[in-house]
Amino acid sequence: MSSHNFLNELGGAHNSTTGDFVKDKIPEKLQDDYLVVYMRARFSEQNKIKAAIAKHGKEEEKIRFEKELERIEQLREAFSANRENVPFIELFEYRRALWRQHAIGKREDSEKDVKDRVGKMTPKKLAPGREHAREQWEQRVLADVAKWKDPRIPDMPTSLEEEGISETKAPKSSFWARFRKEQRQKSEDDDVPKRDKPRADEKEDRKRPPDSYGITVSKITLKKSGTCKSSYMSPETKVYPLNDVLFKEGEENPLTQKCEDDTIRYFHIPANNMHWVEEAIARYYGEKTPGEFNYRKDPNYLKKSSNILCREFWSSRQHGGVYDPVHARHMRAHCSLIMPQTKGTSELGVDNKNFVIFMPYLHWETHKRRKIMAKVTKEITKQHRETHSDLTENVRDELYKTTQAIRQLQSRQFTDLTKRGSTINEKENGEKIAQGKKVKRSALAEYLLQIAKLHDAMDIEYDVRILRDHLHQDPPLHLRRTLDQSYYWKIADTDTRDKDQVVYRATKEGKSILRTSRVIMVDQLWLYVLDDNTIISFFPRRWGRNKPDWSGVHKGIRSLLAHLHAGQIESIYDLALLIMDQCSTVFFDSTKSVDERPELLDIFANALSYISGQKTVAFETFWHHLDKMSASERQLAGFESIARSYLNINPEGELLREAHDIIEELRMMTRIFTHQLSVMDLFSEHLAALHDKQHKPTPDEALDVLKDIKALLQQQSEGGDTGSEATSKGHAIEDEVQRINEIINENATTLSSGAAHSNAISPQESKVPKPPPDIPETTISLSKRVRDHMTSRRGKLQELEEHTVMIADQLKDLLSLKQQQASIIEAKYALKRADESVIQGRSIMLFTIVTIVFLPLSFMSSVFGMNASDFDDPHGDGNKMSLRDQFRLLFPISFAVIAISVSLAFSPWIRCIIYYGITTSWATVLEYSGIRKFLLNCVKKHEYHEKYGSRYKDRNPDDIYGSQQKKVTRIYSRRDRNALKEALAQAKNLDRCGRASGCPDDTDRDTSSGSRHGSRSGLSFFSLKSPTVIQGDGFGDDGDPDAMEKGEWNCLPSPKRTK
Repeated sequence: MSSHNFLNELGGAHNSTTGDFVKDKIPEKLQDDYLVVYMRARFSEQNKIKAAIAKHGKEEEKIRFEKELERIEQLREAFSANRENVPFIELFEYRRALWRQHAIGKREDSEKDVKDRVGKMTPKKLAPGREHAREQWEQRVLADVAKWKDPRIPDMPTSLEEEGISETKAPKSSFWARFRKEQRQKSEDDDVPKRDKPRADEKEDRKRPPDSYGITVSKITLKKSGTCKSSYMSPETKVYPLNDVLFKEGEENPLTQKCEDDTIRYFHIPANNMHWVEEAIARYYGEKTPGEFNYRKDPNYLKKSSNILCREFWSSRQHGGVYDPVHARHMRAHCSLIMPQTKGTSELGVDNKNFVIFMPYLHWETHKRRKIMAKVTKEITKQHRETHSDLTENVRDELYKTTQAIRQLQSRQFTDLTKRGSTINEKENGEKIAQGKKVKRSALAEYLLQIAKLHDAMDIEYDVRILRDHLHQDPPLHLRRTLDQSYYWKIADTDTRDKDQVVYRATKEGKSILRTSRVIMVDQLWLYVLDDNTIISFFPRRWGRNKPDWSGVHKGIRSLLAHLHAGQIESIYDLALLIMDQCSTVFFDSTKSVDERPELLDIFANALSYISGQKTVAFETFWHHLDKMSASERQLAGFESIARSYLNINPEGELLREAHDIIEELRMMTRIFTHQLSVMDLFSEHLAALHDKQHKPTPDEALDVLKDIKALLQQQSEGGDTGSEATSKGHAIEDEVQRINEIINENATTLSSGAAHSNAISPQESKVPKPPPDIPETTISLSKRVRDHMTSRRGKLQELEEHTVMIADQLKDLLSLKQQQASIIEAKYALKRADESVIQGRSIMLFTIVTIVFLPLSFMSSVFGMNASDFDDPHGDGNKMSLRDQFRLLFPISFAVIAISVSLAFSPWIRCIIYYGITTSWATVLEYSGIRKFLLNCVKKHEYHEKYGSRYKDRNPDDIYGSQQKKVTRIYSRRDRNALKEALAQAKNLDRCGRASGCPDDTDRDTSSGSRHGSRSGLSFFSLKSPTVIQGDGFGDDGDPDAMEKGEWNCLPSPKRTK
């Protein structure tokens, strides 16, 4: 009996207009679902629907309906029993009591103005012609309210007391009153005895809740059908509580039960919990836990389970340590072929059929639930670190963090006390209200809001409990990770980066209240293929109760298995490949219902299209401004305003940042598919190696092939061909036949023993068909197809990435063009300013010339204008000087001053000559007056000489500066030059005396030896220690004064003087 009959039997209560004016119509595809009809009905009608289902419903639907109601009841009991949820329940009851009290108090007033209130309703709220029905409905509701009893208002919940907010008006207590109240509350909390915190070295026991966290383990059994004996068909699904699968021992556990022949089993546990993996593998092999998987001498060593759970294939694959964030935990992508008998070796055998596969894949989650679970994870981690101080790297870091936390807490408490009544917030309408004043909501609005919060808390109750019980256990639970958490796993808080996802921003757009913002998640597939007949998979589901979840991976697997066709699954490895392909195709499967699943490729394509369009607009704007600027440059109108637009790169910068975000996320997702392909490659290689090993020919089969080849060669040699070529070909064939005969003779013993063995086999045994290979050719082909599918999905992401990179490069080119154009504009402005500076310089030069001309004339005129007796006419009696006499003095003097000024201003030669005369005169005075010697003796710094001599070394516009420098240097080196001349003359006298012959013997001998010694010593002294011989003008051969200063003068006398 369908749900349509239920609706007819109940008189159309669910779609009628007697209760509500808006019809609550059930979607057509859900009208046959009993549970949907029951849940969408009014509370007063649910009992009727329940009785109708029990009377006319199908047996399977009734069982599912009853199980779901039982699950809901268990969830309510578990939620109420959790102490963490007490504030939700207290606040719910408090809001409900206030709403009922408000409804009772306003009932009489509402009955009086029903007509006025209905008449003021707009057409949007009330359809025309429905006024009378609306009045009847409101009167009926008010009549029901009149039957209510006055509710008892419970005490204000603790959560509201901590906020310090009243339900009727804002608190008016003073700062010190609130301070004393909080201190009193703090002292009361200190008096409450606290339970002891567990020590870090104490290992907490695993909790086994009776409700199994609401998790059920599905078992899907596939058997070979009679029509197609090579294919597994007819899936049968059974559901077991988690506790029955993980912790129940004996044959009652479905994992421990022996798998029947021609049957394969598939178990799925919806969580990445390492502890549950160890329990499931131990139950499969019939061993007890806890146990040891690595140390063989341990008394609790689990021999069978250790083949799967040894460090090589289990704990060493885990990424993330105790000091890393919890989202850093994941299993490295890998596919391991485990050999039970020769564990740890690389030899492949027929019995090696155990595989362990760790593979990441992409999924999604709503942002609201992700945010809630992130908050819960932070709270659990904080509580765990408070009780486990050994998790910090050292004591200093722990003390520092504790001190900082205390300071921050104290500052926040004081800030809350001071700002609770004074901080102001902006409302949407622009009004400013005190922070202590709460946004005014009606009692019904507060009640409905609390119902929504309570629903969200109940929806994720099981997930929160799993986190609290298993997140920080050893081995731990692995969380679902966002896309950024999977890549930037060292960042402790990625909330800001998660909100910057392209998918999040795309799904957040719009003002519809039904919109749901979503984010991309990275989940893990842990797949165990055991003994050619069993698969156990572990991958998480979305947080909360998502029914129906069309994008769920396990739901997609069940849908595929429900519609199998012949030849689709011929081995357990085909089922494993199907599971891996289903995990990889979450965002690429167009056959699934979309529901809330984000269309990944469309979202990124739209974002890319938007950036591409904006890039085109930016380029067009650039070229338009460039053309306009070129025109304005010719007209010199509006050039500056257009040029300044090139200094603003904010639009292009925003587009470039958006492009980089898209590229980064696409590369993260491409990385996930690269890991999938690496796992798929390893799995395919192992399958191909096992397949080749199984299909390797036996010695008998090889010898039969050789005999066939020998027969073919003999037939070819017996042909009728003649000639030299045929003769040579025949000899070659005979050689090959002889070689084959030798091989056959060498293996004659093996052939004979094989024949004897075949004769010993009974005819009944010979009729037994050879079992088909465990890995057929179809499995190898399927593995190649699955790999091609993964490569195609990665190729789509890489194609989007390539387009985005191209757009980013174009945006960089645009920014480079704008920068170059801005540089050109700056260069043009610099040239323009240079031209203006030249014009201003010319104007200043004109003013300077005029000033040079008229300043002496003005000065002389003012001199002659003075009333002085010296200017009287010497021939006149008290008469003034005549104008002619004044002109005789005024113009010559003025012209002389003007000529000297103009010459000094515009003639560098005259400036150099004057400078030459002044500096040489000054140097002569300083040197011959002894002032320079006195100053050098006082300062005692001979470097002054070098500085003074090289002060104007770089100022050399012409040769006059060089001549002046030489002159000054020669004046200052006068005394050194005279001393050198005297030393040179003495050396020459000694040399001449040594060559003379008229001297007495003793004198000659002494003098000669002395003169020779003196001459050599003197010359060597001059040549090594001092700048000696001064030729001609007292300088070196080249007349360079720098040579004199550096001691590089010619040390030998000139040939002319020596001669």
